[in-house]
Amino acid sequence: MPTNVSWNDETYQVPNNREPKGWGSQLSAYLLALGNAGISLAGGVRSLTADLSFGINYGIIAKYFKSVSSDIAQSGVFRLANNEGIGWRNNANGADKILKTTTSDKLDFDGSEVIISDTPPTTKGDILAHNGTKNIKLGVGSNGQVLSADSAETTGLKWISALTNPMTTDGDLIRGGTSGAATRLAIGTDFQILQVVSGLPAWRSPYSYLQNLNQSTLSNNTETNVTASTLTLDAGTYLFEFGGEAYITHSTAPTSAEYTLKVTDNSNVGLAAAIGVTAATGQGYFSGYAQGLYEVTLGSSTTIKLRAQINVTGGTSLGRDIFQAWLKATRFA
Repeated sequence: MPTNVSWNDETYQVPNNREPKGWGSQLSAYLLALGNAGISLAGGVRSLTADLSFGINYGIIAKYFKSVSSDIAQSGVFRLANNEGIGWRNNANGADKILKTTTSDKLDFDGSEVIISDTPPTTKGDILAHNGTKNIKLGVGSNGQVLSADSAETTGLKWISALTNPMTTDGDLIRGGTSGAATRLAIGTDFQILQVVSGLPAWRSPYSYLQNLNQSTLSNNTETNVTASTLTLDAGTYLFEFGGEAYITHSTAPTSAEYTLKVTDNSNVGLAAAIGVTAATGQGYFSGYAQGLYEVTLGSSTTIKLRAQINVTGGTSLGRDIFQAWLKATRFA
């Protein structure tokens, strides 16, 4: 009696010894099925019609496994195309976790790039940094240190001491010292503005003001300081605004009179052109007013002052020469 054999979901009758005739067609069909669908040492293409299970006791031992996609890897145990990955089921059994390559040829696991380092972190606080070629470990710094960029370092990073706050008063500012150390710039006074003085920031008044409102006596034809003090200005460009008034009494009217005013340095060298106003003359008095507006550039720190001169011809002075003057210097460069 023949034995029934199942192959690819088909049943074939294999004759036993001394089987009567009539079994030839069944055996031929079985042998043909084995040749067409069986695995041969010569390899070939065999298309399954369902998944193939080898059970739970043994596995497959092979040199490599290939994907059916085109352009697969030419080496490795699992040879996949660049758009394929290896999947795992997540712990909650709700989604797959896929390991694959990205368009930049880096490994990606579940949407996140896989970081690979020759020197993996070994200590609490270690981080990974790229040295231009690969990822390497950057050891944790000391307590209180912060991470800073430094192109001279292998990783382009280093741990440095954190900024120490030098400020002590409301309104203070921080500026860099000679070596870059944080330095306190104390708050200025009301209405001052921040300027650069000798290469450093400093609080300065927006203008310097020099004036003399006291009555004084001017000698005729003699240039005289008309302010009670001098004014020292740093190198820079200034707008000088100045003016003054004189009033001189005479017992008899002068034939001519002039009042001039100018800005000079401490050696009486003129910085702004003198302004002269021909005064009104009359019986017993002379009055005049002069003013100027000039842009002046100082190449170095300079002490300035305001000087005036009265030139009176004729008449008899009663000796009461009265004047007042003012100067405002505003720096803008």
